[in-house]
Amino acid sequence: MNIDGVDIKSFGAILMDKIIQSASLEQVYSWNRNSIIPIHLDRKFTFNILEIKLYFKGVNEDDLKSKISAFINKAKECTIQFDDSFYYKGFLEGTPLSENTLKKETKKLTIRFLAYRFKAEVTEIMNRITSKTINVAGNLETPVIVEVTPSIDLIDLTINGLDEESIVLKNLKANKKIIVNGEDGTVIVDGANKYGDTEMWSFPSLKPGVNTITVDKSSVDITIKYKPRYI
Repeated sequence: MNIDGVDIKSFGAILMDKIIQSASLEQVYSWNRNSIIPIHLDRKFTFNILEIKLYFKGVNEDDLKSKISAFINKAKECTIQFDDSFYYKGFLEGTPLSENTLKKETKKLTIRFLAYRFKAEVTEIMNRITSKTINVAGNLETPVIVEVTPSIDLIDLTINGLDEESIVLKNLKANKKIIVNGEDGTVIVDGANKYGDTEMWSFPSLKPGVNTITVDKSSVDITIKYKPRYI
């Protein structure tokens, strides 16, 4: 087991057990007074629940406490990986449950995370073309990072297929990369905030399955990055 790419053995810990629940489903229904069936209004998948049980060992009791403290500090918000191809963005929930053992330098700890599940980042290149079809793995909508580098100055660029509505980028300068980050909700050029030079209803994302991306000009190099999401 790794957290943020660090093997938990470096904290004196080994994984004893794990329980991973599928993403929670929130649904909204309305049952009108004169209707004989309810109306489905909305559906949303939220967090996976991830519970892990760890065994910690230190040189002595003081060292044990230091190792557990360091682990919890690292794990409060982290990316978790087990022995498969999935990753979990985890947020520590509640107080870890501590269980004593026969030795003072060892302890068992049960930790609970709210998490979401994804696979390794996928990169798609769309250079000097106006259309590309992407087949997205997974079964949940996923945020997208779009990097656009124009070869010439452009008044604007319209992108379709990354939202229900068009995304319009304005005042693009030759060879200056603009990054529209659907993961952290930013628009950046050379470290500066350029959100004011965009027109969009929401940040870019991709749905599972076939997505066709189009732009209205071919004088741009575009990189599209996303992580397939799973229930």
